[in-house]
Amino acid sequence: MSRRSLPLICLLLFAAAAAAQGLRDSASVVKMTVQPKSVTAAVGDPVSWTVTLDIEKDWHLYAHGDPKYYGIAVTGLDSLPLLGAEVAYPAGKQGKFLGETVQLLEGRQILTVGGFLAAEPTGPMLLELELQACDKKSCLAPAYLQIPLVVEPKR
Repeated sequence: MSRRSLPLICLLLFAAAAAAQGLRDSASVVKMTVQPKSVTAAVGDPVSWTVTLDIEKDWHLYAHGDPKYYGIAVTGLDSLPLLGAEVAYPAGKQGKFLGETVQLLEGRQILTVGGFLAAEPTGPMLLELELQACDKKSCLAPAYLQIPLVVEPKR
């Protein structure tokens, strides 16, 4: 086992222990809101939403793409009728966890989801935000939050 895989193994064990004990998951310390509630657009129009994460004091998340820990990630973009769909993630700030240098997200963080409407959706488009919250000593079980993206047809 490499020294590099040890932190990941520790985090997975923390999360498994929390889940086994029926303890709260990461959604209990991270609140998410999506704005606007809906956008009005025609096929070919650009559309975008802001996803705001409010992380409770003394807790943090790991930035998207952090090579050592379970960073935030939005999944499901490829299933949406959006051309050029992308997520702009917050960069975070450099910090330490278990002696390792990481990119932390604390307090209020904002992601932007956008693209060009390729077809008129028949209902809300759903993405999933994966995240895991940690404090200075341990991590909660991961959470999988549904991000509803609503498009009203332009008349």
